This record gives sequence, C-alpha cells and structure tokens, in this order.
Amino acid sequence: MFYVKRMKFMLLPLVLCLLTTIGCQKDSDLFYDMLSQEEKENIDGSLNQPKDSTDVETPETPETPNTGISHPISGAFYVTTDGSSQNDGLSEAKSWSLEHAIKTATAGDVVYIKAGTYNALLLTVSNSGTPDNPITFMGYKNTPGDIDANNQNLLSPNTKGRRGTTVVSGGVSFDYKKSPSANEMPFLQKNYSRDETALTINGSNIRVENLIFSGYSTGIQINENSANTKIWNCIFHEQGNMNVGMRDTSNPDRYKGTGINNRGSKNADIQFCSFLNVEQNALQFQGAFSGTVSNNIVYSYNTKNGTDYMFLITRKGNTYSEGLVFENNTCERAESVPHGGHGFVVKNGGIGNRIRNFKVINTSVEVNFTNANNNLFENGIIKGRLYDQSDPLSGIYFGNGAHHNTFKNIIVDGTWGGVSCSAYKDGASNDPNINSNHPGNDNHFINLIIKNSQYALIFSESSANGSNEAYNNYFANCTFYNVEYGIRANRPNRNTRFYNSTFNTTRTFVIENNGYTLSRDTRFENCHFNGATGPEEIDNKYAAYNLIGGNPEFINASTAKNTDFDISGLELSNNSPLLNSGKDISDISTHVLKDFKGNTRHSFNIGAL
Repeated sequence: MFYVKRMKFMLLPLVLCLLTTIGCQKDSDLFYDMLSQEEKENIDGSLNQPKDSTDVETPETPETPNTGISHPISGAFYVTTDGSSQNDGLSEAKSWSLEHAIKTATAGDVVYIKAGTYNALLLTVSNSGTPDNPITFMGYKNTPGDIDANNQNLLSPNTKGRRGTTVVSGGVSFDYKKSPSANEMPFLQKNYSRDETALTINGSNIRVENLIFSGYSTGIQINENSANTKIWNCIFHEQGNMNVGMRDTSNPDRYKGTGINNRGSKNADIQFCSFLNVEQNALQFQGAFSGTVSNNIVYSYNTKNGTDYMFLITRKGNTYSEGLVFENNTCERAESVPHGGHGFVVKNGGIGNRIRNFKVINTSVEVNFTNANNNLFENGIIKGRLYDQSDPLSGIYFGNGAHHNTFKNIIVDGTWGGVSCSAYKDGASNDPNINSNHPGNDNHFINLIIKNSQYALIFSESSANGSNEAYNNYFANCTFYNVEYGIRANRPNRNTRFYNSTFNTTRTFVIENNGYTLSRDTRFENCHFNGATGPEEIDNKYAAYNLIGGNPEFINASTAKNTDFDISGLELSNNSPLLNSGKDISDISTHVLKDFKGNTRHSFNIGAL
C-alpha cells in the first residue's frame, strides 16, 4: 500500500526591504509583524522550467590566475599619505597624493599606494585604460607586491575552504571578525555623511586592489559607462550610520550604507573582498550585466542594525541585472544581531543570474517579485540557529510572484522552515504586475537536503497582501530528514508537486492555519515517508502515487543529526528500499539527471543521494 506525508514551509521573508532607488532598500520587518498573527509554536525540542536558462549546465569558474607580474615594476607611480601633486611620483620619496594619482593615471599606468590613513577623500576615476593596458591602483604595506591576491586560488582543493578571505601582507589571511588596520593596507577613512562616496569609477578597465574603505555612505560606486572594472582584495568597513536602530525607520540614515554599488556596469570582477557590517547593501548590483563576483565574505555584527542586504541583485530603471555569476561567496550574521537581513537576494529586476558554491550562516537566500526569474542557485549550504538561539531567520524564500527559478544541491540545517513563501506589500514597487499578490510559481527545488528544522515547507502570511495562491512549484529528489513537521499551510496553494522525495518527520506532517488547507491536488509521486507520519496518512488525502514507507536504510543517519553539513550518513545502503524506486522526471527539468554529488543518474532513487 502507498502512503505519503507532507512538509511545511516557513515564512522566511524575514524582513524584506523597500528600495530607495528602484531595487530595494527599506525593510518592512514583516516577519516581526507576522509573529503576532501566527500561533506560537514550540521550537525546542502548467509551464515547465525553460530549458534555455537555468537548465543549462554551467562550468565552474576557473581558478584565479597568477598574473606572473613581479612587483614593483619599472615606471610605476607611488602614493603615500604625505605625497604631493608637485612631485613626479616615481618613488616613495617623491610620491604623489592619492587625489592627484586618481586624476592623473592613464592607460597602462600602475599606481602603488602605501599603507596608512587617507582621510576624508572623495575620489573619482574618469580616465580609462584598455583591456591590454588597464589603469591599476594597488595597495601595499612596505614593498609593492607584498599583498598579492593573485596567489590565493581559492577554488583549488587546498584553499577552497578559505572563501572570502582577504589577504594582507606576506600572504596572511585577514580575520574578517576583527577591525582592519591602516598599518596593513591603505585605509581610506571618513566619518559617515549621507550620500558621500569614497571612490566613484566612471572609466573602464580600472583595477583597484588592496584598499580599505571605512565610514562613508558608499565605499565604491561603479557607474554604467564603466566596463571591465576589477576590484580585488579590498575591505569595506562600516559604511553607514552605525547608531541608527533597525526600527528607527523615520531616520533618514536608516537605509544608507553600501560597500560596492554596481550601477549598470558590464563585466565587473569582484574578488577576495570583505564587507564588515555595511549597513544597507554590502554589494548591490543595479542593472549590471555579466561579470563575476567570487570569494567574498559579508559579515553582519552590529547589534543596533546589522547588514540589510548582503548580495542584492536588482534593476536600475528598466534595466535588469542579467548574466552575473556569484561563486564561492559567504554571508554570515552574528548570533547577537536581531536584524535577520538577507543573504543572496534577487529582487525587483534580476534574470538569468547564477549563484553557486555559497555559504549562508544565519540568514537567507531569496527571490522576490515577478521580475526575479530564471535564476539558478546551486551547490550551497544554509545554516540556521533555530534550536540553539531560537532564531528563525534563515532558509530559502520566494515571494511576490517570483517564478521559474531553480534551487539545486543545497543543504539547509537548523531553520524554522527550509523553504518558505509569501506575498506582502513591499514598497520597492507599487506595480501589481511586478509586486504580485501571489508568492510565486514554477520554481524548482532539486536535490535539496533539509534537516534538523521545524518545517520543510511553509506557505505563509496570507493576510499581508491579498490571498492568491502559490502554485506549480516542484520538488524533486529531495531529502527531508529530522524535521518536526512537513508542511505549514497558512495561505492558498495549489498543484505543489513532490517527486522522488523522502520525508522523515518527528511530529504531525501538515499544520493548517487560519482556515487554510494544504490543497488536495498536492501531488506526491514515488515518495517515501517514515517517522511520525507514514504513507497511509497521505494516500487518501492528496494526489498520491507509488508511495512507500518503512526504514529508509540510510548508512548512518545519526551523523546528519549531530553535524551541520556532513550528509554522508544519508547515503543509501545496498538494502535501502529507496534504491531505484524513483521515476525519471527529466521532462520537468534536466537538472534531475545528476544527483546531489554530481553523479549522473542512470536510474532514479528516492532522495537527493
């Protein structure tokens, strides 16, 4: 006999924002409003995915190349804190000022900037280099070349775990949980003043390496006429007003503070940078096209108001951000920060972007609005702190009409809801065709491993913005292990489908609230159920086909309970009834043709592995 269980989704929109330009900036703090509406819970113990967008196999970003250039080079210019425009700049003794170097350097020039404090500068690069002869601004400590990010190669097996590590002199890794020092790198510093930018880049083929930006409203802004800008190994420290509380929405400084703002440039290359409690947007991409963003880390630690958006992909006017690749980046919110913020977010204007090999600690991965579509999130880990810190603000979220996005090969651990969705009145757009009153549709979730969480899936927040349905969202080959509940239904939903998925719940499979139910057309096909709910509970209520129950015969499932991201114990033993019990659903998405580990599926098991 066949039986099935349901999962639950959590509302994770965890604090979303209202954009000051046209993407998003203010945060509605909807989650906090919602807590008063939903019942308290014990937290202890139709269209297929387009084949020409997110179904395309994407290669790994190549390792960071060693340029082979030995510094210092002959004919380079020097900048020191006491330099002057009256000097020739050809040595430290006759160094330029930084202002003069920024104005004067032309194609092919290399400018070495010595460590020290550079106070209250507002700089603009207007000249351009060429692809073969860029303009380079490179920081150093004692001798040019003593800080070399080219040698990090974070994608190599030996150093891949150091993603996001900024390097200081001598190849020493910068500890991103400590304040940066002007003794290590050039330190551009200015007390915060609204709408002031340390470095504006209007030219093309500009390289900026090994600088620290502290204070200011924005660290670096790259404007739309710029192309091929390279920003490597820089530190962005406390942009914005650190003393404005997260609830002080009337304060004009509440939504200020940006590390890097890419306003429509093409082919930007941002690597090895650290963003330390940049208040509003650590990295913002507005109408940006192509480019690579890799090996960066964003750390939120201000207990008054932590970072709002860590990686924000949005639009500039009617120009959407497209074709960006984010690789090996990390987001982390410290335990003491009450503001949940948003980790990797495609919102109000992002299409066809790829976010891969990411790490998210105590915050979220999100797609929001109808013009957030055909994006791919793959090979990531999301760690929440629900059970050790009673903090629900992490997981995967889709909302306000986001559609045709794919989430693939992602581990989610310790969250309120592994996946959640909602629709709410976000001030980033008043256009109902963009800010839809339904959560989203035709999003695909493939090879997810959601474990040690309260809910697997949450349909939430029905009252915030109409009552339209979440529909046609598909889950394939997912493993839901040691979750309390399966699905939380707190808004209309229809035609949610689960294929080849295994559910292990410790309590009731479905929680239904405020008169809403899990739609009877919810489909469970070739799925497995064990724990508190067996397949018999599902078989008579929903569209259930080929369900099985009983012991899944994992190799050693206890390791998945006791460790954050070790999922080896969830592999199937040779006796597992889940072996070869799935069905081929590659007509829905070709992403299912490989399992969580990247191995080609010659037959279909139930679960991610």
